[in-house]
Amino acid sequence: MDHATPAIYFQGLEKRFGDLSVLNGVNGQINRGEVVSIIGPSGCGKSTLLRCFNHLESINGGQLLVDGMDLARPNLTRKQLLQLRAKVGMVFQQFNLFPHMTVLDNLTLAPRKVLGQAAKESSRMARFYLDKVGLGAKGEAYPTNSRGAKAAGGDRPSPLHEAGHHVV
Repeated sequence: MDHATPAIYFQGLEKRFGDLSVLNGVNGQINRGEVVSIIGPSGCGKSTLLRCFNHLESINGGQLLVDGMDLARPNLTRKQLLQLRAKVGMVFQQFNLFPHMTVLDNLTLAPRKVLGQAAKESSRMARFYLDKVGLGAKGEAYPTNSRGAKAAGGDRPSPLHEAGHHVV
């Protein structure tokens, strides 16, 4: 994809759960490299919109393109969904690190498992970001005995984002 094409484009987006219309004619686009906040009151559809971006929820109407992939198509293959989800990740409001793994192991898990990145490279990137946010000394700590460890993966750019993937 070229940089002129939006990373995510949505027009007239609709999502219903039974009779409840959660998204009704929502329009927008997110350009490559752009950082966007979606804000609004509880229950207005923010999380549902994000879940539509990686097809955790199917849309009921409108147009949704993510990295050029038309998510309004009804029959996306498993391979297409895996390709999409390798590029679009989510960080939930109440995310947690795996307690049995070090902070560094938690940060390198997705780049290794999803992107097939070598352990050495994923470790280098994770250490870079830990240092960048002042948590370099916490890499070998376990989440339960590391105050602030959750911040290591919070609202900072992740190794996935650095590699050109969309983190929502």
